[in-house]
Amino acid sequence: MISQKFHNERAIFLAEQNGLSAVGFNARDLSSNYGRKTHLREYLARAKAVLDICLGVEPKFLGDKIEIK
Repeated sequence: MISQKFHNERAIFLAEQNGLSAVGFNARDLSSNYGRKTHLREYLARAKAVLDICLGVEPKFLGDKIEIK
């Protein structure tokens, strides 16, 4: 995955919790003004991700499985 560090951390956590092996490549950080708002949103998103795993919430939007070789 390629995204900002905070997205990659959550995405890798979710992948590992679902039995997937994932690698993240971190993009450049956001500006400080945009960054504060994003960090607050990410804090809440992490809490929701942990709750989803603990409660066994299934994904809402799944496409067809694509085999990666």
